[in-house]
Amino acid sequence: MSVIRRLLAAGFAAVVALSAVSAAPTAQADPIRVVAVANQDQTHAAADWIAAQWKANPESFNAGVLSDSILALAASETQQGVALQMLDELKARAAGYATGPAPTAKLALVAAVMKVDATDFGGVDLLAALDKGLAADPTAGGYFGPALAILGLARNGVDVPPAVLEAGLAAQGPSGAFGYVETWNDNAFAEDADITGMMIAALLTIPDAPGAAEALEKALAWASSQTIDASYWASYSPANTAGLLGSALEDAGTDVSRTLAWLVGQQLDNGAFAASLDGTTANLMATTQAILLLAETSYATVTFVPAEVSPPVDPDPGQNQTDPSPSPSTTDETKPVKLPSTGDADGLAGLITIVLVATAGGTVFARRR
Repeated sequence: MSVIRRLLAAGFAAVVALSAVSAAPTAQADPIRVVAVANQDQTHAAADWIAAQWKANPESFNAGVLSDSILALAASETQQGVALQMLDELKARAAGYATGPAPTAKLALVAAVMKVDATDFGGVDLLAALDKGLAADPTAGGYFGPALAILGLARNGVDVPPAVLEAGLAAQGPSGAFGYVETWNDNAFAEDADITGMMIAALLTIPDAPGAAEALEKALAWASSQTIDASYWASYSPANTAGLLGSALEDAGTDVSRTLAWLVGQQLDNGAFAASLDGTTANLMATTQAILLLAETSYATVTFVPAEVSPPVDPDPGQNQTDPSPSPSTTDETKPVKLPSTGDADGLAGLITIVLVATAGGTVFARRR
């Protein structure tokens, strides 16, 4: 499981960092890169392509695409400087974008993933605005609205109003798929793989909510029965769908190894993905969502984890050294703990033991929902 893998990688990096302190307590070692992301080469190639598009033409990124790109780079655990640049730009656009519950919920999801305050996102209280918007329209605009609303609230630790959950569950058809009503086609129900993927991810964040477990079970069964060659789903953009639905299934515990292998086969030489099946034209939206499955995370679990971990430094006052400045992405949760250098092997062994015990304990609790 990816959560356990990340804990183990972080624990190993911490051990290496402590070893560096013992060997040279007064010298700063090179930063240690914690690489825990799955399918690293493919994931990083996709992230590098997204970053290149941003650097070449940032004006082409509207707020919605900017949000998706930030989530993609957070999943990739690389290009984090670009992700933080994008976050600053998104905050600057927040007031103009958060004009309805669905876009507001999307920004709230970004805030949760990037570990920033959703009540002051570029001067906008996203949670208050979302609460007000959902009171007027529990569907949050329909289609992807309920899933985004659930994700935006739940991932910020806010209770999901019953009316919002009911609106989301009402979009599930008899087969277990989520979709929408075609009012232009005698009100026929249209099953939609992308909406199903978003709702599965949303339901994973509220597994104990009334009706959530039953709806999730039906949706998982439908999704597993609809794959073509046990690999992908028929949709307007199969790579998008593989990213959204495949990643949600994987987080729910479903084996999606064949879907992952298919998706890797769809990746272009430049790291991007096409919107069409077997396509050759790179597409930004397809790439931002395909990356979720490559990294083996979903909107239910993706979290920004700074990739650079600097070992603690014990400065020598006689040399007038100063502590290195923290990374702009560092939060109180992720700042390295400054440990004193013991200068002896027994002290190092004790520190390593603490790290290993903490890591092992973390794996017991790091289970997928």
